[in-house]
Amino acid sequence: MGIEQLNLPHQEGPPRSVTIAGGQVTLDGSANYVLDTEAESASDDLETILGGVEGQRIRIRAKWAGRQVVLKNGVGNLTLGSDFTLASTKSVATLQFDGARWLPLSLQTTPETDNDKVYLYRNFAMSGYKAEQYEIYVPYANDQGTQRFAVYGFVFANGIYHMGRLLDGVPVINTRYTSLTQGTPGNWQVTTNEAIFGGDATRTNVAGETISGSVSGHTLLVRGPVLGNGGIALVSIDGDWTAATRLPEVTASDFTNITGAAASPSGEIRITAPGHGLKTGAKVWIENVLGTTEANGLFTVTVRDTSDFDLDGTTFTNSYTSGGTVGLFRQTDIGKRFVEFYTDGSAYFDETIPLVEGLVDGPHTVLLEATGTTRAGGSDGARLYISALQAATAGTKPNDVNASMAYLREITNLRNSVSWSALVSAVEYTPTGFPLNYRFIGENHGNELQDSAIWRVDGVDVALVPGEYRAGVAAQLLAEGEYTHPSIFPVTPIAERSAVYTARVSDGHQIQIEQTIRWLRNGSTRTYYAGMLHVGVRDYLATGGTNTFADRVLVGTTLIDNLAVNDGSNKGAIPANSIEFFHSAEHDVRARLSMPNPALNVNGWVASSPDFAFVEDRNDDLADKGYFSRQSFSNTRTVLVNEEHRSITGYRVWRAL
Repeated sequence: MGIEQLNLPHQEGPPRSVTIAGGQVTLDGSANYVLDTEAESASDDLETILGGVEGQRIRIRAKWAGRQVVLKNGVGNLTLGSDFTLASTKSVATLQFDGARWLPLSLQTTPETDNDKVYLYRNFAMSGYKAEQYEIYVPYANDQGTQRFAVYGFVFANGIYHMGRLLDGVPVINTRYTSLTQGTPGNWQVTTNEAIFGGDATRTNVAGETISGSVSGHTLLVRGPVLGNGGIALVSIDGDWTAATRLPEVTASDFTNITGAAASPSGEIRITAPGHGLKTGAKVWIENVLGTTEANGLFTVTVRDTSDFDLDGTTFTNSYTSGGTVGLFRQTDIGKRFVEFYTDGSAYFDETIPLVEGLVDGPHTVLLEATGTTRAGGSDGARLYISALQAATAGTKPNDVNASMAYLREITNLRNSVSWSALVSAVEYTPTGFPLNYRFIGENHGNELQDSAIWRVDGVDVALVPGEYRAGVAAQLLAEGEYTHPSIFPVTPIAERSAVYTARVSDGHQIQIEQTIRWLRNGSTRTYYAGMLHVGVRDYLATGGTNTFADRVLVGTTLIDNLAVNDGSNKGAIPANSIEFFHSAEHDVRARLSMPNPALNVNGWVASSPDFAFVEDRNDDLADKGYFSRQSFSNTRTVLVNEEHRSITGYRVWRAL
């Protein structure tokens, strides 16, 4: 702990630290420093700065908001006129050395503001895939008086924490369902689960049921659990069914034409609609059937093949003559916007779904109407779940009463999946004596044991309870553990791993990860990435995921504008210290992976050729990925006991000007 290089605007550099010892520090050649206290004390005196040369100028500031540094006048070699306290991380002393003394050029005391603070949050959930998750919020822009945040989520999976979620967020006020107006009393019921926001939500699967309320803000969202028995609701804002522009729109393509109806072997109505795409258990609307008019209405279906399905519980009576459509909506719903709470994957709880952005910051009425339909089965399917309406309004902070963070853009959201690549690094290793047994190890690849995970705010260890926030100028995760390998049994560590994740407001990266791997067993590595950024999400309606965030990417200064081809190719393979994803038209949010020290991360690219930094345009419905390659698949290298591999990577989320 001690002095580290200060990040100047648009400059990124790895920290270099020394410890204040007996009131002294020694310079290491840098011109800009961040000063920490000895033994992490709350306050410390700096009396002497060693290592200066005549004419040298330096800038120093406190590293942590909670650790003040007092520059002592006239005690050692500082001549300042009076003592000066670095009372915040924005307090800066600019000094010049005259060969004997350090003299002040500028002593500035600037208090920290809310725009300088990051937030550490532990998710409220006591069960489900969000239990034990932490998030760090880093402010980066102001939108209609509301602070926008880069959200870095840490997933607890395979017994360790790893960074697995990057999102664009905004603090919102939650208006719980208990404060909303429910239509047709008697059809709404309460469902409880400790993984749902607030511990419960209201639900209905009755078509035409409504729930509504007035909320105040410029950006509106709906919050609720997404489940296997979830259904669909139409959404209006201020009486306009087309105003929820962040939601999909009902179109003619949502309907399939019916070409026939007949009796099934059991006497039920069997509908012929080629290419219907339905699943057994789906609840659908059928309209405009002539002849077999008893087929019109809301039904649960049993699928027979790609063309035919039966309407459960019906009796075929009248001969079919012509016409008819089948869909999750009614024909009169075309043009309306809708929200869906169904997933065909593992259970997801507590999702925030954007409705609209850019409204006048004031009161708005939101109404949701249940369609009574769902894509597949599940007990009591077609449920419309609501735990809260959300609104972003000027001045809200994440830890205000009834406030929380809501997600406007998903950059990387694994949800409960742990089968995708890690973000921080990945290495394929085999022990000596097992030449063909290379395995990816570390983070959500498994084969890792976590000894400790310490969360810190402003350099102080914190132990948050579920649902708790802590604000400061810096938040950290300090992780220690060992790598293992399945070929080694009984389980014996093959490497030690230490990683420090540090988040703070800066013009460069918002979160920096310093990692050291010290090998405990001789072996060999091949595919080896010093850092990765995958863009995409695990969808509600797919077991895999899709890149819904970006169709363009910059590798260094090389633009790749055909990211959406999905051809499985590697693109833009060049030596570069940044990879930046963005969208050409849909939104202005960007995400960047950077390397402050390429030579350290990839050994000057020597072992990574021809991969270098590159982007993989995936063709398997998974996220597109940007990589910093330390070593290529075909370029195996020997690693020896006590050999250390270090890497420093940074991430940033922001809105383009």
